Amino acid sequence: MRFASVMVGDCVLAEDVVQDAFVRVMRSGARFDSTKAFKTYLLRSVRSAAVDILRKKTASQLPTTAATTPDFVSDLLSALPQQQREVVVLRIWGKMTFRDIAETLGVPLGTVLSRMRYAMMRLRRLVSE
Repeated sequence: MRFASVMVGDCVLAEDVVQDAFVRVMRSGARFDSTKAFKTYLLRSVRSAAVDILRKKTASQLPTTAATTPDFVSDLLSALPQQQREVVVLRIWGKMTFRDIAETLGVPLGTVLSRMRYAMMRLRRLVSE
């Protein structure tokens, strides 16, 4: 839920995202590869559902902060590009390894590591301002 909330910036919308993700998982039960971690599969479904909902909304319709995190943290996270924000949220709140994040997002491990590095550099700069 926290991942979805940070992705879309709103708890109510995040509930819709999570519901959509679970419906997708239930419908695709036969396609699930049981050799892979279910958590990774579920998070990938949540991410896809969030992206779909964000595409349907215009920027003016979306709130800028997530209600489940303190305002200053939400403000800092919203200053990051979406790809960097995803990595930070999955690593810190999702307690995922970088390898699991790479699998969830469908990108190489090096890409995840560089996104985290650039996100941390930007967050440090924002905090010091």
